[in-house]
Amino acid sequence: MSNLIYLPADKEKLQTIFNKGELFAYPTETVFGLGCDYKNEEALKKLINLKQRKANKGFIIIADSWERLAEIILPIPESEKNAMDKINKTYPTTFLLKAQNNLSNLIKINNKVAVRIVKLELIQIICEVLNSPLISSSANLSQQSPARTVLEVQLHFPNLPIIAGKIKAINKASKILDWETKNYLR
Repeated sequence: MSNLIYLPADKEKLQTIFNKGELFAYPTETVFGLGCDYKNEEALKKLINLKQRKANKGFIIIADSWERLAEIILPIPESEKNAMDKINKTYPTTFLLKAQNNLSNLIKINNKVAVRIVKLELIQIICEVLNSPLISSSANLSQQSPARTVLEVQLHFPNLPIIAGKIKAINKASKILDWETKNYLR
């Protein structure tokens, strides 16, 4: 299967895909995600078109650490990061936080951005290889069930590069918590 990427062996291949503004799929805790460079406006537009979704919906950005999110979110105290880490440890939770002004409007919703710290080894490798956090949108067309296996991703998107791996055995999407209001959006 030529569209499979095995990390860390294929790190140059992944870097090339990322740097060219191409899309790729990868396993997260809950589903396979579609990713790209959050700084690349054309890549974001490709993702919107591929998924056949509305442009004003925003995206989740995942990272392996809070430090990697410094250019994305406004600074927050360590005590709040620790509180969010504790919630995230219980169940994968995406937090809606205040966004930096320079972040694309295709990612933000009302000057906030959805972010999640992912402690899976494969996500940590991806972020290290790319030296970047990445967009994470479920691997499916809008309003369809997300892919949970490599085969399902290939059925939805036959030509898309896929990072080989398996999702963690969680059968629900991550929760989304607006940190400012403490309201769960999902």
